[in-house]
Amino acid sequence: MILTGRYIGYLPDHFAQPWVNEGRLHAIEPQTYFYDTRFSYVTRKSTPKNLVLKAFLQHMAAQADQTAPSSG
Repeated sequence: MILTGRYIGYLPDHFAQPWVNEGRLHAIEPQTYFYDTRFSYVTRKSTPKNLVLKAFLQHMAAQADQTAPSSG
């Protein structure tokens, strides 16, 4: 619907980027109109972590480190 040009909406930057590159989408005052979303995950303590889960948790931790606001 957004690509029709008749609607506006929020899209994740990484999702919209191909259309931005093509000039089909652009952000409207991105410094004003934006939002951040927190993601959470839950695991059972009693369940052993397999390699896929370990890789996922490491990836999530690395992403959190990259997006954390710097103090200083």
